[in-house]
Amino acid sequence: MSEFIKLFFGILLFAIILYLSYFTSKYLSKKVSRRKGENIKIIETLPLSSDSLLILVEVFDKVLLLSRTQKNISILKEFDKKEINIKEEPFDNILKNNINNINISKSKMKDKIEKLYENFKDH
Repeated sequence: MSEFIKLFFGILLFAIILYLSYFTSKYLSKKVSRRKGENIKIIETLPLSSDSLLILVEVFDKVLLLSRTQKNISILKEFDKKEINIKEEPFDNILKNNINNINISKSKMKDKIEKLYENFKDH
């Protein structure tokens, strides 16, 4: 009986350690992923093909134009932040525009469904 109790507590201890390590790693990964770059900001990306794109990055007072492929990242051009005009639209405007586009799409979809229904009903 005492060996059964030892085995039971051994398995229980292993399960507790496994449980604690799992949640500790999840907690730490969330902490690390929340770190936000204060001095680096991706301004815009432009896909050129399925495996390459251009990236405009703001780093301190410089703006870098980068190219990225599957195998490397290259600096194409470096600008002074004062040299170029970066269009920064407030997030609430972007959100409103996207919501309006969704609503327009929904109304168009509704119209198409109603037309399909009318056509189906007539036949």
